[in-house]
Amino acid sequence: MKSIVIVALMLLVLSCNQNKDTDLLVGTWKARWHDKSAMGHGIPGINCRTMDGAVDFRRDGQVNMKAYGHEGCIFMEDTVMHTLNWTLIGDSLQLSDGKSQSSMTYRIVSRQKNVIQCSLIGDIELKLTRN
Repeated sequence: MKSIVIVALMLLVLSCNQNKDTDLLVGTWKARWHDKSAMGHGIPGINCRTMDGAVDFRRDGQVNMKAYGHEGCIFMEDTVMHTLNWTLIGDSLQLSDGKSQSSMTYRIVSRQKNVIQCSLIGDIELKLTRN
């Protein structure tokens, strides 16, 4: 009986910690993507390796993302908006469309109350700054 109570308490503590981590992300953030790879060097017309945007993490597990592309941007030239699903697992932020099995996982490099640094495949950095 004692072991059941101990396991139940451990699960409760773990779920509370997961909620605290999730609560850290909920809200609206300024976003800045930066490509630090060698890709794109020397391509005519590509003269910018950063792109700004906005990210709104909702408590219901959805995230609204806007990316403000522009001429010469290595990421894209148009502004795009997506609504995706998000999950925080350890030091990973997983984004998926909910329709397919594919997802995109950012590794959280550092996080503070108002600034979160992420990395995608080691070459793309995402800095989130709370509005």
